[in-house]
Amino acid sequence: MQTTEENYDRLLHINTTGRDDSHSDQYRFPYEPTPYPVLERLANAGYIRKGNTLLDYGCGKGRVDFFLAWQTRCRTIGVEYDERIFEKAEENQKSAVSAARIAFQLANAEAFPVPEHVATLIEETDKIMSAQKARGADFDSGNLFQKAKALVPLLVPL
Repeated sequence: MQTTEENYDRLLHINTTGRDDSHSDQYRFPYEPTPYPVLERLANAGYIRKGNTLLDYGCGKGRVDFFLAWQTRCRTIGVEYDERIFEKAEENQKSAVSAARIAFQLANAEAFPVPEHVATLIEETDKIMSAQKARGADFDSGNLFQKAKALVPLLVPL
């Protein structure tokens, strides 16, 4: 009997199962794919949509990218520093059902620049705060509890 992991990999035409800690050390984590039930919850939460671009630092073999591009129709950019694992992501891309919406980059995440077309959480928060301030919201006055309460309307759209 096949596991959920194997079933999804077969459905997506990829191979991402199995842990690989051959290049891990105190600074680098081993490759360990995100479980598909976690990705299902993320996809169903509604935070990632068709018009979004997901930036996946430490993409490994690309499981997050392939699944979310397939499930939400978003675009993804996977960034991986380990050349051997990066090559496996590229190999997966040759047969994946959602390959056209995915790009992989071999790079250190610390040095990888965020592309201009990719909105970040900070930028989105700034936009929402500006809109709320234009409507009279006050984020600067009051005690700690009042300031925290004023931030609640920011969290709903995010």
